[in-house]
Parts: sequence; structure tokens; C-alpha cells
Amino acid sequence: MNHIGEKTQSSAYPPSDDEDFQIIQTKAEIHPVKDVNTYQCTTISNRSISHNTPKISNKTLSPAQHHSSYFFRKSPEENNQEDIQNKNIYKYSNKNTGLPEQTTKSEHISGIRNKPKQTIKKVITILYQNCQEVKNKINRIIHFLESTKPDIVILTEHGLKDELLRNTRIPGYILKNYFSRELRRKGGVAIYVADDCDGTTEAIDIVHHCKEFTCEMAMVKVSHGKKHLYVIGIYRAPGEKLDEALDIISDVLEDTKAENYSLIIMGDINVDTLKPHDRDTRSLNERLNRHNLTRMKLPPTRITPLTVSSIDCVCTNLNLENLTTSIIEAGISDHTAQLTTAQFKKTITSYTSFTRRQLNKDNIDTLRAVLENEDWNGVYG
Repeated sequence: MNHIGEKTQSSAYPPSDDEDFQIIQTKAEIHPVKDVNTYQCTTISNRSISHNTPKISNKTLSPAQHHSSYFFRKSPEENNQEDIQNKNIYKYSNKNTGLPEQTTKSEHISGIRNKPKQTIKKVITILYQNCQEVKNKINRIIHFLESTKPDIVILTEHGLKDELLRNTRIPGYILKNYFSRELRRKGGVAIYVADDCDGTTEAIDIVHHCKEFTCEMAMVKVSHGKKHLYVIGIYRAPGEKLDEALDIISDVLEDTKAENYSLIIMGDINVDTLKPHDRDTRSLNERLNRHNLTRMKLPPTRITPLTVSSIDCVCTNLNLENLTTSIIEAGISDHTAQLTTAQFKKTITSYTSFTRRQLNKDNIDTLRAVLENEDWNGVYG
């Protein structure tokens, strides 16, 4: 950890508006300003960067005075007195530097605050790409991820054996779960998660359910407080028996209980949604409905000189209002990439209650027995 007052570089990316933590540290760099008998101060914090020449009591501070009196912690009594005097607002006069007068909240220059809790994302982005073998395309994939910055990356048909895949590094991401073929070439599924999502993401072992060519899958669970989102990457080779693949999918969902939580399945299922009356399309939709899942309607995701098809899938049980998917031409293979954004929102379910009589044989016989033993003298008086 850097010390207070130590020179540092500002982050290349501003913090997200969703971040709800306080400032950890405030640091400063002092730069001479030409032809002016003062200094330009760059105040760097987690929230703001302001270029000002501070004045207190109409006196311009020297670099040493500015550094010592402005960025070292004060006692609580001094802080309280200063807050009352300035009403929690510090005003900087920048007449000497020509910069406009600026008002900055006192929290930006308060020194050290409590360490923030780990950030939990309220919106998660998942990128899927059929890469048709990663080996010679890793640099293109890295460049693509630098521009899209997803939280989770699903790659199908990576074509790498177990050890080689585990040694394939993507900067900023961690290989969280995967499936690699042992007997045949190509195929496979890999799920990478961003470094800042590693602590809230768990790998779910489903490899014993998978079958090469027929249904290859990998699964992770993302936690957001008490809510969980299951993410599955899937690949099914063309021409393989669809019914067997659907049985494997059902076994995974029932065994892991993932169907009881928020769930997103993305991958290459090789069932063309552009053919709604095709037998495979109907079979897939019927099986998804059994698990309360819906397949999103996507435009063509694989375009070749001879064919146009939408064989990649995004299936979910989330409210479609909380889910958006965009198609990206990444140039990695003849498949487009799908970038899905999901929001962690509480689902409010309304229930309707009613009361009705159960007129079955047992209940009628019980009623007759009760009536026969009833004393009706009070009625007939």
C-alpha cells in the first residue's frame, strides 16, 4: 500500500456510478507553475481529480506547508471544528493560476477512511463466442475483450486439451471452469471470469454429466448477496442426437438445482431458430419450457457463403426486461459473438389464495356420519 503523500498515477478508468464505498486514501502531487509564485496541486482520490491552488486564510501555502497541513490526518476535535467552520465545504481560490473557482466536498481531502467492502456487481455482462480453436487466435480474443470488458467469457470449440487450456492466459481474467475432450480433437467449453468477479463466482462440477460431441458443458455460479445466478456454457456438435443432449441438460439442471435460481445458458446448440417449424426447434423449445426457460430470438449468428443460420443460443428464466443481448461481429470465426447484460433485480411474485370445498367420497361419508349423530331436538323443539 502506498503512503499518504506518496506520488501516484490516477486510474485510467473512472469509478462506476454504482460503487457505494467511501474514499480510501487521498494523495497529492505538487507541480511548479511557470512564472507564478505558487504551485499547482493535483488532488487524487477515488472519486475526483481537481487541479487547484488552495488558499486558506488568504495565504498561499508553500509546497511543504501544503503537503504537511493538507494531507496528514488531524485529530477528531480539529476535524469537527474545521467542519463546523467551513460547513463541510472547502473553497479554493484560483486567481493566480487562472483556473475557475471550484467547490470540493471535505471528503475528498479527509485522509484515510475505512476500507471498503468488496464490490458486488448489480449488473453482469456475459460474452459468448464460438472461436473454432483458440490456439492461433488468442491475441485477437484478448484485443476483443479489452474493448468489450465482459465480466464472464464463454468460449466454445476452444480445441485445447486439459493441460494446454489451463496454461492459456487471458490478461484480466481467470479460467474458472471448463470441459476439454479427451478422445477427440476440437470441441470443448471454457468459462473465464474477470479478476474482480473471482471472489463472487464459484465453479460447479458437471463434467460427469457431459458427453463428447453430444453435449459439452461448463457451469459457474455468481452470487449477489443471497441471490445467485447460474451461467452455463454449452456446445453440441452438428448431427448429434438432440434428444440425448436434452436429457443431459435436464439432468444437469435437476441435479444442481440451477433451475430454481436465475439461470442463463449460452453456447452453440446447433438448432436453427430461423426454422421455427423444424422438429429439432420444437423439441428444444418443449424441453426448455419444462424447466421454465425461454430461448431468445436472435438474428443470424453464423453466416457463410452458402448458409445463414441462428444456431447459437441464449436461454434464460429471467424476466426479459432485465436482460439485453447484442450481436457483435468479432471476426474471430464465422460465428458472431453474443454479449448479454443481466440485472440483479428482486422478482416480486404475487399469489392469489382461495378456499373451496373438497367434495370427495371420504368427505361426504364423514359429513353423513356427523349428521346422523347430531342431536336435532333443539331444532325441532
